[in-house]
Amino acid sequence: MKSPMLKLFGLVAALIAGGEGVARYALGVTPAPLTSDAGLQASLKKFVEFDPVLGVRYKPNVDVLVDAPSGDFSILFKTNEMGLRDRPLGTHLRQELKFLFLGDEYVEGWGTDIDETPVVTAQRLVNEKTALKPPVRFVIGGKSGYGAAQNRLIAQQLSDAMTIRGIVFVYTSLMPNADRRFLAQATLSDGLASGVDPAVAPTAVSLPHAADRPPQADNPFRALAPKSALARWLADRWATFATTRAHPPGDAARDRLAGLRATASAMDATLEPSLRHVKAIAAFARERNMPFMLIHLPLAPQIAHDEWAAGRALFGIAAEPPTAADVAPIEAFCKAENLRCHSLHAFLQQAAAAPDGLPLHHRTEFGLTVDGSRLLGTWLGNTMFEWMGELKLR
Repeated sequence: MKSPMLKLFGLVAALIAGGEGVARYALGVTPAPLTSDAGLQASLKKFVEFDPVLGVRYKPNVDVLVDAPSGDFSILFKTNEMGLRDRPLGTHLRQELKFLFLGDEYVEGWGTDIDETPVVTAQRLVNEKTALKPPVRFVIGGKSGYGAAQNRLIAQQLSDAMTIRGIVFVYTSLMPNADRRFLAQATLSDGLASGVDPAVAPTAVSLPHAADRPPQADNPFRALAPKSALARWLADRWATFATTRAHPPGDAARDRLAGLRATASAMDATLEPSLRHVKAIAAFARERNMPFMLIHLPLAPQIAHDEWAAGRALFGIAAEPPTAADVAPIEAFCKAENLRCHSLHAFLQQAAAAPDGLPLHHRTEFGLTVDGSRLLGTWLGNTMFEWMGELKLR
């Protein structure tokens, strides 16, 4: 007669074998190593550094190859002489008609090469239409991980350094969390951030995209994932669990997507710090006699149920119809402040639903594909062309 221990061992072995078969053949899981952030972090450290005002800045004149851990893209990340993710400005370009674009990774063009970013695509389209001499220049001031508070500070810096004719602020639902994190270490004056509080300044720079995925080194199934489909499946489930634990849904201070999925009762409070700083940017633009426009750019879950598949799984967002919980508060804010605003929700939803529509977002990364960037850039170019006509700048 078999001992109880032997029976238990046999039962466990049978369960593991059965689970392996289900994972491999029923779920279609293939054993594979987990992605590593080491390469991305090494690349980011070559051009990202601490800034006592902005918290994070880019080193000037850097060309760095960036490979997404997910395999979503491989790009050459370029910065110019001012540390912007942009082409060189140069002294010979000072007479260009400059518009400043503020925002986060979406306005920066994370995941696409510089000439394929939405802002550069829009600039190229406007210059083709107007043939102005000197031409139009759209300056990319926003950076990955920036909220409205940091954008306000860099807008002030760049407006002092060059003649800006207008400001375009591209808002996304990543900003409420970005602002909470920055404001937690900032010095405030009349409720507005003036820089990093010297008393809490970090000893090391907080790298952008650090919160895009959980550290895989902590995954207990990491070693077996390359050999076992079951272990790989469990590793993915653990990653989702770890992400949810680190980013409790709706928690503005910790959830990367709080601006998208805060409860209805908490949404106004979640958005308030960001909108307070957007209001200050608009006021700054009025003081400098610079026209201001806000563009509300939806994230992938606000566009289609099948956009950003791996990202949804990682952050625990069901493949359900697009959510628009933040649309009404932003519209109300624009109306109250009498701002020129555009929402791209309907436009991008229609594009994503088209029979021949291609994915607009990367599978995992927070960023647009080349097709998504081209679509947004074309819309931006046409909108800027119309706005410039109203402003009598063409």
